[in-house]
Amino acid sequence: MPPADAELHLGCGRFGRTAEPRHRLGQIDLWNGQGTNLGIQDGVALGEALAGVLGGKPDSLLDEYSATRRPMAQDVVKMTDRLTRLATLPRALRPLRNAVFSVVGRIPAVNRALAWRLSGLVYR
Repeated sequence: MPPADAELHLGCGRFGRTAEPRHRLGQIDLWNGQGTNLGIQDGVALGEALAGVLGGKPDSLLDEYSATRRPMAQDVVKMTDRLTRLATLPRALRPLRNAVFSVVGRIPAVNRALAWRLSGLVYR
């Protein structure tokens, strides 16, 4: 887990007709690839919103970008927290965790769902 005073930005800052994606999920080292995937998707979504505004669509597209992307970032933070807690369980509980993962890991639907969530494909 990140330290209690870790800075975490989610969503989009909007300043007039400009917007910037901002989040720092890299604070969570074990699973920071999720933040990278989300950042790439944020860049694409922001580019589409900016292209729309520059093409004559209303500035409200930037607000829609923020409203749409923020819940995704919050989901990634929640998932990262859960995975970090599982990875750092007390030594006495690790055999139980490993046994559960061994059984659950044999279920294709669970593997597929977890792979889609960790890769960020669930947000496409």
